[in-house]
Amino acid sequence: QPLPQIAEIEQRDDDDLAGMSMLRQIVIVSLLNFRNLRQRLWQSLVIVAGMTCVIGVLLSMLSMTEGLHRVRLAYGDPRNAIVVSRGTRWESNSSIPRDKARIITSAPGIAKARDGSPIADPDIIVGVPARMQKTGGRTWIALRSFGEKGAMLHPTFRMVAGRTFRPGTHELIVGNLARFQVAGMAVGDKVTMPDGDWPIVGAFVTGDTMDGQLVGDTQTLMPSLRRKAYSTIQARMASPAAFATFRKALTSNPALAVDVMLLPDWNAKTNADFARFMNVIVYGVGIILATGALFACFNTMYAAVEARGREIATLRALGYGAFAVAVSV
Repeated sequence: QPLPQIAEIEQRDDDDLAGMSMLRQIVIVSLLNFRNLRQRLWQSLVIVAGMTCVIGVLLSMLSMTEGLHRVRLAYGDPRNAIVVSRGTRWESNSSIPRDKARIITSAPGIAKARDGSPIADPDIIVGVPARMQKTGGRTWIALRSFGEKGAMLHPTFRMVAGRTFRPGTHELIVGNLARFQVAGMAVGDKVTMPDGDWPIVGAFVTGDTMDGQLVGDTQTLMPSLRRKAYSTIQARMASPAAFATFRKALTSNPALAVDVMLLPDWNAKTNADFARFMNVIVYGVGIILATGALFACFNTMYAAVEARGREIATLRALGYGAFAVAVSV
């Protein structure tokens, strides 16, 4: 009767000994490999360098995406609402005719200035071709227009060099970030517009994405750019509860086809689209680089195993298991 139990115990002991033997083999062979690492130093560094480059590129691109994400979310006063044409995903693609703009700026819920006028400002957003200062590569810089209430809607706006533009004149001011990173954007330089060169008369800071933009007078830019419609309209809400009244008045008006959102919500929406686009690029590039690094690792390891064929055969002849040798390699 006790014989099956004894056999089971002996089998269990044999399995434990085999497991300990396998672990010991892996440790011994791995220690031998580490001792001989100097002979395979450059081959090993190829793998390490390849993996480091892939991870470094991926992290740098993800860091750039995250930085842009935080900057875009920080842009805009939470008391402000933005009005864009219905279905628009980007400010530059929006179009609001002048007659519709008058209806929007007179809607209920907008805060009033001291003179009783609504704190609302229609603006224009277009792209201007430019070149990077260090690399000389081509880029685009956003040109935004300010009306009478433009600066009032951006409480962090302040001039740091020169002066602001004079309404009705062909003058521009530049964000402090663009001034140092984009060629030809210093105070005193001129920007080529459809109707001639416009001088840059000052520089400003806002602490958000506007630091990389140009700003000019709305009523002067419209004829220069041959625009008959505004891009967007921003308005300061009289109170947090006033936004619902303002939005209902615009969306329920059959003469208007617009979307109304608080500025932080709009930024979050547009940033989500931008983040998805950037993530596709980042991970696409990461997969391509990782695939190349993987083949380089395979090639290097194949060469390493081929060079150590005699050593591996000797270990196998001495009784070391194939699994232990493979794990140590």
